[in-house]
Amino acid sequence: MIKVNEVYTHSFKFSQDEVNRFAEVTGDKNPVHTDAAYAAKTMFKRPIMHGMLSASLFSKVFGTLFPGEGTIYLKQSLSFLNQCMLM
Repeated sequence: MIKVNEVYTHSFKFSQDEVNRFAEVTGDKNPVHTDAAYAAKTMFKRPIMHGMLSASLFSKVFGTLFPGEGTIYLKQSLSFLNQCMLM
């Protein structure tokens, strides 16, 4: 169990192919996620990962890594405020 002032970290990377597959599964084919030429003309200058794809990592972490396999988390709150995770 994590204690006060302890930190758990989990590094990750998604390939463009994985982002494209997420777009196919969800139907969110916004070209800012999948088209480098299109994304280059946006404020991001390159493709950005779907916010919900990054949010889905909580399922992996809490369900299998920390605190351990079989854990179920019951609530998640998200805000996407003028920032994004750049690939």
